[in-house]
Amino acid sequence: MLSMNRVLLILTTSGSGGHQRALQCVGDLAGPRPAFMRHAEVRLHSTAPLDAAFAARFERAFPTHVRTVVVTPPQRRGQNEQVIDTFVRALRPAALSRYDWVLVSNVDVVIANATRLTAMLTDPETWAVLANCNPDRRCTTGCIHGLVHSDFFAFRPREVRFHNETLLEQHAETYVTQIFYRAIALKHDAWIQARGFSDRSCRIRAGVRAGSPEVVHYHRDGSCAAALLRKTGYCGRGKPLA
Repeated sequence: MLSMNRVLLILTTSGSGGHQRALQCVGDLAGPRPAFMRHAEVRLHSTAPLDAAFAARFERAFPTHVRTVVVTPPQRRGQNEQVIDTFVRALRPAALSRYDWVLVSNVDVVIANATRLTAMLTDPETWAVLANCNPDRRCTTGCIHGLVHSDFFAFRPREVRFHNETLLEQHAETYVTQIFYRAIALKHDAWIQARGFSDRSCRIRAGVRAGSPEVVHYHRDGSCAAALLRKTGYCGRGKPLA
């Protein structure tokens, strides 16, 4: 088993009200953190300055962690382009090399059950934990035909090497897929979500099909309720599509 002593969680946000509610959800669900998260550093990359309420929710969601806030105004206007701009700034290989694992997540993605994720992260053959957005392909090891979610992914920076400034993609999922192509082609990939959903929304819902949500994108209005999350895969109202 490789070391997991130094873990960095990178959260990305636009500072929206929905992201504030999602942070409240993370705080409500916190409970005992999975082992790999207990001493993780948390770095919040925002495309806009954050108000005091947002900053306070961030602190409450991760009260015992080393926290950093980085404001990275996007260079472009489109949503996909802004996601890519944030990744270019946040995922600089030289700055990440001291970590054993880097987890990258939208603020409104909730880890509801980390059992299977932990097993993937502690497998010495795994360089990247990914989620497939393609509903037409079920991914197992070496899934070069998968479409990698930009919502949530994790990687060993000592093994996954890329020069993200040189990629010219305009779609966030295609961009992230290119970053991990080498790890996938060499069969060092693990898939927390093996297949995308028929609505083609590219919202991660790992575990929802099996009735046990694991890593889920919160994007409904309403207050967070842990029981509802475990039942439906969301913190707010509404059930996810199958």
